[in-house]
Amino acid sequence: MNDTTNQFQESGASHSAADTAAAPRKLPSEVRGGQAPFHVADEVVICLPMPPTANNLFASNGRMRYRTSEYNAWIKEAGWRLAAQRPPQVIGKVSLLIEVEEPITAREMDLMNREKATTDLLVKHRIIQGDSNRYVRKFAMEWAPIEGVRVTIHPLPSVNGVEG
Repeated sequence: MNDTTNQFQESGASHSAADTAAAPRKLPSEVRGGQAPFHVADEVVICLPMPPTANNLFASNGRMRYRTSEYNAWIKEAGWRLAAQRPPQVIGKVSLLIEVEEPITAREMDLMNREKATTDLLVKHRIIQGDSNRYVRKFAMEWAPIEGVRVTIHPLPSVNGVEG
């Protein structure tokens, strides 16, 4: 073990399952030892806390629609986690894979209800340019043995200077 590991263990801190599950995968450019400053990553992987379901994002008082306190708290926490991971901006058309923590309850859950908050956060923080058909050309979601949500963004190659 190195000195940093010893100091970490001596401080009484330990890794939780969330730390391990939320650790981003290495980008291919990191594995290859890096590329030129303008290299576009083959994929960008982002780990986020579990978003509220689409049913719990907004409320209404009869006259106006507003974000719920649960959604506001998630936006704040997810924004901090996103900033800590420092993902690059992915310009142009993309393919998205959103993996969602497998529920441990017998109650049925709707996988697709976790998409809206997740993609809106990526757009708000300018990780992707938009979530419309102009930018998101492929999309998939699946349950996974992780904590929270893991998003994998693949830039789609341009053909003859035209993206996607």
